Parts: sequence; structure tokens; C-alpha cells
Amino acid sequence: MKKTIYFKLQYYKNNDKSLKKNKRLFDRLITKIFKKIKMLKYIFHNIKTIENDDSIEYTCYTMSNQEVKALKRIENIVNKNINLNVVLSKRIKEIVSNIKEPELQENIKSVSEIISHSEKSKKIYLDFCKMIMKSVIERRKQNSEEQSLSILIDSKDYNNTQLINELISQYKMINIVTNNRKQFEGLEEEAEKNFESISVLNNKRKSLSNAKYILNVDFSGDEILEYCIDRTAIIFNIANTKIDKLMNFDGTIINNVKLIDNSEFSLQDRYLVNNEKWKEMVRKKIEKNEYDLIGNRGKVEIK
Repeated sequence: MKKTIYFKLQYYKNNDKSLKKNKRLFDRLITKIFKKIKMLKYIFHNIKTIENDDSIEYTCYTMSNQEVKALKRIENIVNKNINLNVVLSKRIKEIVSNIKEPELQENIKSVSEIISHSEKSKKIYLDFCKMIMKSVIERRKQNSEEQSLSILIDSKDYNNTQLINELISQYKMINIVTNNRKQFEGLEEEAEKNFESISVLNNKRKSLSNAKYILNVDFSGDEILEYCIDRTAIIFNIANTKIDKLMNFDGTIINNVKLIDNSEFSLQDRYLVNNEKWKEMVRKKIEKNEYDLIGNRGKVEIK
């Protein structure tokens, strides 16, 4: 397992109370000198390093309104450790998101790419999609075992086959909508032997016209546009594609999830670099519905 580097900022706090408490001139002078010395590590953006068996934590000292200089130091460390995982504190991510000048953005390119990768990742959504779909259906006061689920899928690899097999027991009916019907006919035949309900479809006018719940595994946005879709459907989009411009569609498209988390280093980011270590903590968050559903325009609510 690769080590993970954690970066955070620590700001200088100017506290003059200690000077006021020391009434003697000599004591006040000594205190002031020590404060000036202490301030130097913030002015020069010194970095404190704590190394553990599986991680390295960098604390970068900085002053208010001088964070960009600290970010440049972080950028240099990241570039020297390109083979290690990196997790940035929420404060660092916030500062980077507010930098608009192209020149400054270029100076922290690697840090920006780490943030972009984290924001786009669907790792938690993919790994916990079954739990999330079940929860969404329950929020609508419905039971998944009484519902049909339509799955948009073309690739019949091991992971996708496992996903379908796991979903069979959770839903009343599984409709596989695919452009590769022959690949999935075996699943349909196997399900019949086990008295399970699966159908393999590819009628662009009828396959999704009455589907209330749709799981998009690997269809592109353009492929989905070719189908007539129930206008009130909920589409769970775990594919790396954007779905928009659906005609007369008033339903919900869920592209991702974001954990509700107040920790300095987001659990989402920690899971991304070491999912085995943080899996149970993420699972508990999902079970407690401590996450937001993310659609095309941000957070979405289920009605």
C-alpha cells in the first residue's frame, strides 16, 4: 500500500495578552522577541513533517492573505512525490477554488488536478450504489422489492455481472436494456431456472417508457437520448457521462453523492486513496443517510 500524504495549513495567531500580563519591562521584551522568532516560521512558510507507517502529514505555516506562497511549497512537495497518494485539507481546497488568475493557477497545477480528480470521482457512488438506490426508494415511501429496476448496460464483464446478480434479489423485476442482447441472454436463461425475473430489452420506444427507476451503468448521454423515458423516473447515473436535454423530463438524475462530513480531511478523499481502511466508516455514513445526492445542477432532493 502506498503512503498517503496529508497537507494542512496552520495560521499565525497574534495574541498580545501575554505581553499585557507581564508587567516588568524585561519580561515583556523577552516575550516579544520570542513571538517575533515564532512568527518567522509563518512568514517563511516553514513546514512541519510527521511521518507514520502509512502516512506523512505536512503542516504548512502561513499568514492570512499569504496562502498562495504556502500552496507553491505544497505544489513542490507534491511534484516530488508523484507516486504517493495525496489528501488536501478542506481549507486548502477552498483557497484553490477561489484562485481565478491563470498565472497563479498554473503555479499550483498539480494541487488543482488532485482537487478536480477528487470532485469528479464516483468511487463511493459506485461502491455503495445498491445501498444508495435502496435508500432513495425508501425516501419515497416505497419498497425496492416491490419495484422494477431498468439497467442500461452494454458491457458484460465480471463486475457488471456481479452487480446484476446482487440486484436480482433486491427488486421485483430486472430489465436489462442493452445494445448487446446476445451477451445477456445467458443471464436471462439462468434467472428463469432460478425463478428470478429478468428480461433483456432493446426497444427504444418501449423499454424505458414506464420505468420508474433506471440505473445507467455504461450508456453515453447520446445513447440515452435515443430512448423514450418516463418523465418522472429517477436515473441513477453511475457511468462517467453526463445526461441532459431529455425531452419533457421532470424526473431526477443522480450523478454522484457527497458525504456530509465536517472533518479537516474529508472522508470522501480518504476513501478515494485507501478504500479498505475507511470502508466501514463510509458505510455507516451511507446507512445514516449522511450524504447529499448530486444532480446536474448540484444538490437534489427526493420527493
